[in-house]
Amino acid sequence: MALPKGWREHQREKRRQQDRRRDAWVQRSVRLRQAIAAANELALDPLTDAEIANLVAFLKSLTDPRSRDLSHLIPDRVPSGLPVER
Repeated sequence: MALPKGWREHQREKRRQQDRRRDAWVQRSVRLRQAIAAANELALDPLTDAEIANLVAFLKSLTDPRSRDLSHLIPDRVPSGLPVER
């Protein structure tokens, strides 16, 4: 049975909203932020402005809007000849 049109995108958006709510909840909680900071075992090594700019550019490249929907890459059939549900 085929899934209703738009079902997968609806589920993706639902997960995104849940992730945003969870992240916002953690950031609002002083206790959780302190626990995360206390668990950090890395030495403090401040970044330069150029390093921060490079890091931000790299992270933006990982979230290119074109990469959010790659459903056009799903084949109609697999090598066995069985159909693929979309």
